[in-house]
Amino acid sequence: MNIWLCLLSAVIGYFIGNFSSAIFYSKIFAHEDVRNQGSGNAGAANMLRNYGMKMGFATFFTDLLKGMLAVLVGRLIGGEIAGYFAAVAVVIGHNWPALLKFKGGKGVSASIGVVFMVNWQATLIIFVISVAFIFITGYVSVASIIGFLSAPVTIAALYWGNWPLIITVAIISCIVVLSHSGNIGRLRRGEERKVSFKRGGERGKRNLK
Repeated sequence: MNIWLCLLSAVIGYFIGNFSSAIFYSKIFAHEDVRNQGSGNAGAANMLRNYGMKMGFATFFTDLLKGMLAVLVGRLIGGEIAGYFAAVAVVIGHNWPALLKFKGGKGVSASIGVVFMVNWQATLIIFVISVAFIFITGYVSVASIIGFLSAPVTIAALYWGNWPLIITVAIISCIVVLSHSGNIGRLRRGEERKVSFKRGGERGKRNLK
């Protein structure tokens, strides 16, 4: 392991994470910053709530690809361990982007992209669990938390003994869960909003052009 190549991969991964597809799509198509709407979060769930399914899923898949790209770049630069450094960094960069005044998303979509680069079966398991909890509870936050609490367990079951990988996924899962601390508070107070799958979202039909 070359620590300098790992650190370089982490820096590149962090700045890949700084690209916010939610802000990009909301400004291009709705002429406003999604961070000024709804929960104020620059992520797929807030896009879905405010602008509808197309914008929500476009944001989700773009951020997923962002996570995949960071891991791929890290691997090309310094091998598997460098890819793990890039994996953690891209999620941190998505959540706390220096280029966007440290106001980003919660890392769910990017983290799914990271796990996909490790094992698509694990990603499928996590995705199915998350989707199930969205439809059961109506809360994206609950689905995200439960899905990523299951991620280290799933990876450990498939790759027992690969401690760098297991620790990487555990760190990413902790970041995702901790990023939902505000949602957890709102859930306890009964103030968390449920997701709507209506075509235009709450603002979409009026704002999207």
